[in-house]
Amino acid sequence: MSERPVSGLAEELWNIYKHQPVWDGDVISKRTKYELIRQGLAVCRNGYTTLTEQGRKLVEGLS
Repeated sequence: MSERPVSGLAEELWNIYKHQPVWDGDVISKRTKYELIRQGLAVCRNGYTTLTEQGRKLVEGLS
């Protein structure tokens, strides 16, 4: 059985970009936050999530 794809990644990416650093309680979904971290687009330190350079470049390239 395959794992379901994570939905809402673009929305979470934009949310973090606009409001970084984002406190864990303010992310849209912990699942999407962890997926962005897994993909190298975000990092979480001391409960705050920010985008990596790769994540920022992705958002800036889309806007």
